[in-house]
Amino acid sequence: MYTTPDLFSTPSLFATPRRLDGTPGKRTTRHDIGYTDRIYARLTMAGHTVAEFTRDRITNLSALLAILRAMTPACRGLARLTVRNMTRGWTLNRPLMLYPDPSCASPGTIHHSLM
Repeated sequence: MYTTPDLFSTPSLFATPRRLDGTPGKRTTRHDIGYTDRIYARLTMAGHTVAEFTRDRITNLSALLAILRAMTPACRGLARLTVRNMTRGWTLNRPLMLYPDPSCASPGTIHHSLM
């Protein structure tokens, strides 16, 4: 007897997550950052480059974001973050919402030319 396949079931969505090496567990991202990796980062707002640098000795994406926020404490609004790991060969582009740093003196110090 012939049975029609169930086209609406998606067992892969409910399957156990696997690591890149195939072992069960939490999926890992392919955007890993090693301590010795050479990282290029650029933050743009309204087509203008607000911050740009190339560094190594960055442990993860959170440390990278902390460096960028320290470089741009008065910026606010939607920005575009570009991160390039020159050692491992990947590039990450993503939107990033910036909020003003509460330690800024006043809203008048915000770079209005960037908006």
